[in-house]
Order: sequence, then structure tokens, then C-alpha cells
Amino acid sequence: MITIAQTKAARALLNWTQQDLAKVSGISLASIAQIERGAGNPRQSTLAVLQQSFEKYGIEFSDDPGVRIQSEPFGVTVWQGREAMLHCWRDIEQTLGKGEEVLISCVDDQLWKSLYPQEMLDMYKRRTALGIITLGLLTSPDKNHSTWANKNYRIVPEEATSPLAPYYVYKNKVAVIKMRDPIRIIRIDNPTLAESFRTQFQYHWDNGKRY
Repeated sequence: MITIAQTKAARALLNWTQQDLAKVSGISLASIAQIERGAGNPRQSTLAVLQQSFEKYGIEFSDDPGVRIQSEPFGVTVWQGREAMLHCWRDIEQTLGKGEEVLISCVDDQLWKSLYPQEMLDMYKRRTALGIITLGLLTSPDKNHSTWANKNYRIVPEEATSPLAPYYVYKNKVAVIKMRDPIRIIRIDNPTLAESFRTQFQYHWDNGKRY
């Protein structure tokens, strides 16, 4: 089971504060602070949750006091056909928590509503209930027919996005959508790649016009 020393070392490797660990694990900040001070006798179940939270982000614990980051994961999933977008939306909901963001390049809600009229409405309701934040880049205000607030969008030049291959970024995942029939979505699970796409999105967001 994870030790107090390993908890502190794992946080240091990930550059996490105690508050970051509390958010990821669901354990209160006060409890984490108490554990790391060595006060009291934490439950084995609490330590197990902390260990699982670190392991989810690539930390590996050994039987001795050692802690290290695992080699970076690289997973690929392909969805195809009409169900592809529904799989992607569900994956976003299963991956993100309250207050976390999904970034969308080249938003065209008019198109998606024509393809998934009822499913789009259901997705909006689920994502809103979960507290997931959706941010998008638009090339034209006419393409936004969603219920998200205008502050969730930026208008960017057409060359800033690719309508034939829009992408979604969420947590350590990037989903690239090939729009031509059949629709095909390639989801890559890799923190470095996700951060690269996130940086690209942020650049266009910062330089885009408010909706």
C-alpha cells in the first residue's frame, strides 16, 4: 500500500498541490493534509484511492519507497459510421468531470444537428448536468446553433481550422474526425499529443474574436 513518503513524492513528480490531489481523488483537502502530516491512522481504502489516482496519471509505485513515472501511454481507438460521434460524446462524458473542458476545433453544430437532431439535445442535457465546459472555435457565427453561451466560442479565420478534420481535445485525449462518408473518428490517448493540440487551440482562442 502507498506510504506517506510515496504520496508526497508522487505529488512532486506530477507537480500537484494537495488541492490538485483532492480534486482528482475525491478525498477532502483536509484529509490529505492530515495524512501527509502523519496525523492519525488513514484507512487502507483511503490510501488505495490515492494510489489509484496517481496511477491513473502514470505514476508507478514499487515495494520499496521508490516512485517513478511510467513510460508515456499511447493508445489508439477508431470509431466509424453514424455511431462514431455518439461514441465520442459518451467518451467525453465518461472522461471529464465537473469544471473540466472539452476543446472543439471547427464547430459546426448546424451540421451535427442535421445528422443527430435528438441525440444532440440529449448530449447537451447530459453535459450540462455533469458540469462539463465546452469551448469551441467557429469560422462563422451561422454555424453555431447550440445552447452553449456565446462566451464559449471564438470566431477564427477559416485557415485556422480544417472543416474536413475537426478535432476534440479532452484530458489526455485527442479525437480527430474525418468528415467524409463514412464518418471516422480516431481517438489518441497520449498526454504529449493532447497538450500539443491544446496549445494550438489556445493560440487560436486567444487570437479569435468574441462571439
